[in-house]
Amino acid sequence: MKKKVVVISLGGSQIIPDKVGYSYLNSFKKVILKHKNEYNFVIVCGGGSLARKYISAIEREDGSEYFQSLSGISATRANARFVSYFFGMDAKRGIPKTKRTVRKYLNQQGIVFCGALEYVPEQTSDSVGAELAEYFKGEFINLTNVNGLYTSDPKKNKNAKLVSQINWENFNTIAEKTKYSPGQHFVLDQRASELILKHKISTYIIGKISEFDKFLNKKKFIGTIIKGWILKIIINSTSFTICMKKKKRIILTETDFNKLREEIKKNRDKIIIFTSSNDEFNRKVLEKLKISILMVPLKSRKDYTKQRNSGLNEILVKIAKKNNVQIGIPLDEILNSGEKRWLLLSRLRQNIKLCSRVGVKMQFICEKERDLKNLKSLGLILGMPTWMTKELNF
Repeated sequence: MKKKVVVISLGGSQIIPDKVGYSYLNSFKKVILKHKNEYNFVIVCGGGSLARKYISAIEREDGSEYFQSLSGISATRANARFVSYFFGMDAKRGIPKTKRTVRKYLNQQGIVFCGALEYVPEQTSDSVGAELAEYFKGEFINLTNVNGLYTSDPKKNKNAKLVSQINWENFNTIAEKTKYSPGQHFVLDQRASELILKHKISTYIIGKISEFDKFLNKKKFIGTIIKGWILKIIINSTSFTICMKKKKRIILTETDFNKLREEIKKNRDKIIIFTSSNDEFNRKVLEKLKISILMVPLKSRKDYTKQRNSGLNEILVKIAKKNNVQIGIPLDEILNSGEKRWLLLSRLRQNIKLCSRVGVKMQFICEKERDLKNLKSLGLILGMPTWMTKELNF
C-alpha cells in the first residue's frame, strides 16, 4: 500500500532558537522514526535565529531584500543538512534544491530533509512546504513555537484564544494583512496561505511534539486546522462568518467573454459553475478565467465515427487539472433525457474515464439537493474511482 506523504515545515525557531534546540529535535526525531512505516515524510527546515542573524547583518549594510532573502535561504539549507545529520542520515548527495530531487530522495529513503528550494520572491520555508504538499498531494503541517493561530498575539495578550479551526479563505485574509519581510515570524507566510487556499491543502499548525504525535495517530490534538468551512469566529476584533454549509453556487451561461469575466468578478465570493456547449469557448474560459466548475452539457451533440462526443478531451481535462477546476455533471439533464438517457450516460462514462485518468475531480450539479449517499453509489456504478466519489458534495 502506498504510504501517505506528510510535509512538515519545521520552524527554524525550533531547530535553533538561539542555541540548538536539542530536546525538541530529539523528541521530534523519536516521533518521526516511530511513524516512518505509516508515512513518508518531507521535512522543510526554517532558518531560525541563524537566518535572522544573517539577514540583520545584510540589512545593516543596506543590502537589498534580494540579498537578505538569499542569506535566509542559505540558513534553511544549513539547518536542513544539520537536521539530516542529527537523524543519522547520510547527506553526501547534498540537500535537494528541486521538487524532482525531493521526489527522488523520498522514493529511495522515505524521509527527506530540505530547506528553501529555488529562489522565489517573498517566500519562506512555509511556502516551500505548501508547494511540496500540493506536489505530493499530501497533508501539510507547520510545526512552530506556538500552539496554533490565536485571536491575537498570546505573548502580549493573556486573553488571546486559540482558533482550533479556520477555513482557507479566512486564514488567507489574516495572512494578507501581515506585511512580508525576510525572516518574518507569523504562523504561515502569505504565499503559503495563497497556495493552501488555491489548492485546498489540508493544513495544520501544531506547537508541541506530543500533539504532533497525536495527529499522526489520528487522535484529537491541540492546534489549528485550516480547511473547510467553520462557524463564526473573531480575529483581532474582525468578524468572519462561514456556515458549515457549502458556499453559495452560481451557474453562469454568458457567451460573451468580456461580459463573463465581469460576471465572475462580481461573484467571486461564490462557487462559480460555468456551462456552455461551445467547446472552443470552454477551453478559453478554462485557460483565462477563474471558475470552480465547468459543466459540459451532454445532449444536443453529434457523436464522432469511433467515439462519443462528450464535450471533453484530454487537453481540456489537463487544463482543468492545472487550474484546479472540477468537471460538473448535469444530473437534471440526464434524468430528464427520456429515451436518450442511455446515450447521455455513455458520454458521461467517457468523461469519467478521462477525468479519472488525469486526476480531475467531478461533481453532480442539480437544481434540488439530493441524497449524497445515493449520488456516491451512482458515481461508483458509472465508473468513478473511490477517490473521486469521496470528493462529491453539495
